[in-house]
Amino acid sequence: MSSTTAGTTPRAIAELAVPDLATLTDAQVEGRVCVWDRHEEPLTGEMAVDLGERMADVDGTASPMRWFPRGCRRHVGEYSYLALFDHTLEKCEPCKGSKTCDTGKALLRLFLRRGWL
Repeated sequence: MSSTTAGTTPRAIAELAVPDLATLTDAQVEGRVCVWDRHEEPLTGEMAVDLGERMADVDGTASPMRWFPRGCRRHVGEYSYLALFDHTLEKCEPCKGSKTCDTGKALLRLFLRRGWL
């Protein structure tokens, strides 16, 4: 069974910036390879993380395309770390102060759960 977003909120996964669809290979778009991995190492069930449904504009089409990217644990850890700092230091007023919002907490859990440290 592949690793999914179970135990973390979809809000945290949605905060992770994925590359532009036009810059990805077919294998990355299809979820066979991590969206951030340029070496195109195939994802296994144990290391794959579902990044949720995304919408992307595709040149020459009138409607956005739905796609379901996946990432590897290492890159999800790295990008959740970056999203955590972006959220808590730049975007979220409660997180800048002494409180942490639900999104900030979810990003921290996502980062810690991936074992990136």
